[in-house]
Amino acid sequence: MHEHALHLKSMNQASNLETIFQNLVIESPWCQLLSQHVLAEVQEDFIQKYLADFIRMKYKTNFEKENVESELECVFQALHLTTQLTRRRLEPLQGSNKLVQLLVSVHLSYAQIQGRLSHFARLIELYPALLDETNVTRLTKQEGHMTLDGTAMQMTVESLMPEGRCWRDRAYQQGWFAKVETAKPIIESIIQTVIHGAQGVYGEATLQRVHNASKIWEKICVLRLFIEHICPVNVEAEVVFSNQGLMLWKTLAMNQNGMKTLEGLKVVENVLKVCCTKASKMHFKMGVEDCPLCAKADITQPIELPCGKICCKDCLTKWFHNTGNRSCPACREDVAEDYPLEVTTENREAIWKYNSFRQRCNAFFMDVVSQLCFADGTPPNCDVVERLMTYVTRETEMKDKQQRKVQTKRLTAFQGDGIDPSPVIRSVLLQLLLQSNVTEVQKYISQYLEQAQQVLAQHKTQDIIEVCMLFIQCLEVCSKC
Repeated sequence: MHEHALHLKSMNQASNLETIFQNLVIESPWCQLLSQHVLAEVQEDFIQKYLADFIRMKYKTNFEKENVESELECVFQALHLTTQLTRRRLEPLQGSNKLVQLLVSVHLSYAQIQGRLSHFARLIELYPALLDETNVTRLTKQEGHMTLDGTAMQMTVESLMPEGRCWRDRAYQQGWFAKVETAKPIIESIIQTVIHGAQGVYGEATLQRVHNASKIWEKICVLRLFIEHICPVNVEAEVVFSNQGLMLWKTLAMNQNGMKTLEGLKVVENVLKVCCTKASKMHFKMGVEDCPLCAKADITQPIELPCGKICCKDCLTKWFHNTGNRSCPACREDVAEDYPLEVTTENREAIWKYNSFRQRCNAFFMDVVSQLCFADGTPPNCDVVERLMTYVTRETEMKDKQQRKVQTKRLTAFQGDGIDPSPVIRSVLLQLLLQSNVTEVQKYISQYLEQAQQVLAQHKTQDIIEVCMLFIQCLEVCSKC
């Protein structure tokens, strides 16, 4: 009947949906029959039983599972409260009586909260423990408006907060990661529904619960991405970095700001740099930095000097030849004439492992930026965008030429990482800016193009054409989104 009322409403936009629905109920044979036979003194009791039966007919759940009665009780209390609120604001039509108004209120209320009850059912399906006796008391607490879905979501998110005393257990990490992955679709669906929901659909208590839970959920998502990229559950060798994940969580938990703020982004940057330093010293005693001559992070032919510095073999050979002396280009420590400039298998494998790890760190950082800093298609705070702009280009000192040269780089948290071998700007940042509100980010796009122009001024005209084409393609992609 409610679907029929919606159809009639679509045909006459000037009509009021509640008025249409009341007329349909009044004119229905079953309503006329009930009005004749249900006495006034038993109408309240009748509507309670009608409400319980109505839920069993409409609410989608497995009626054979354990604790189903507790679940139905939660739904009953939520629908009963919403029905009372609907009844108070419903304007009765001529020919309707108290029973008709009650019946109309039940159907209208269920139509109003049906989606929210569906979210609740999905949460219960994933986490039956929400129906424990203590939790049911919390779920059924009356606060003026229905809070069932918001409370269940908050309880679910709180249950997913990692336990520090168990975090070092690899099996616990794997189980935690699986739970978060399972909960992700429904949690984010609730958040998006509340953000874009019609005004007045959610009460203040529900909005506050979802807001609080979403702040915790954002931190959980950062840790989920960390596990996925930095220490994936299927790579036992990376368990050494799992403690950094715990440090990341604790630091995020103390930080009241989200990932759209510079403070939140710095937390991620700092943890990444610690991980990167730790990874480099696992393979080389002095760690790994960019080649001091070409400034490339991706050293494919690593030579380890006696001082511990790592250089590209070709760069080092040219350095010795051009300078006329054998010394480290970074610290100037002498290198003996008989010191072999050989790329050992051990060093090649070590640098490969290190570079692979850095790539995973970059992937983690890019996911944090794209999924969280630019969440909901809106740009982060101005200081975050300005900081991200500094990742696009940088000036690199070329030691063999004693001059500075602008280079392009990938979007990354590492100061020395990712010089693009081509002069074309391929930063993810450009697309992220374009996909958010273009009006708000216009000045940042202008700044981006100015930086690109600085780079391209050193190269061929064809490169400028390629960047212009990249910019046009990004605009076309964003216009279709």
